[in-house]
Amino acid sequence: MKPDHLRRNRAFEEGKLARCATPLHSGEYKLHEAYRNFVGWRDEIARIGAYKHRKAHRHSLRHCTPDDCAKWLKDLPKAIAYELAHKVLPGIKALASDGVSQSLIESALAHANPKVNQLVVDCDRARGIVASRIASEYERMKVGDSYIYPLADDAVCILDAAFQQTGLPRP
Repeated sequence: MKPDHLRRNRAFEEGKLARCATPLHSGEYKLHEAYRNFVGWRDEIARIGAYKHRKAHRHSLRHCTPDDCAKWLKDLPKAIAYELAHKVLPGIKALASDGVSQSLIESALAHANPKVNQLVVDCDRARGIVASRIASEYERMKVGDSYIYPLADDAVCILDAAFQQTGLPRP
């Protein structure tokens, strides 16, 4: 078996391959899509925590049903990794078509790449924890913590930084 740093996240690699098949001609709209997804996912994690601990109604959930919360949470680290490879990094690279200078694009990529790589590692780690025992995630949620929430939050922060560095508005 390959060491973790060489194995890479399969969802991240699939996202890169899928993007190769359909290259971006403009990046801003993809970054906005990814941002909305990450914010929505982050908010859903909080809603699931509130629902599971009887602080919110089952109808408050937006991305999953009460019956598939566990599956949705287990799949979320893969979805985040895929989105990073399929929309975020290629979206930053394609910003020249949106009028962003190459120097700003390179600066944003230099800042985003190591953060994305670390987040992919974190996604693998969190996925392993929640896939083996989702109850551990629910236990952490009960005390206001989470293995998964920081993943979505870090993804939002990566995009916030990219918007700020390139001068693009947040959605």
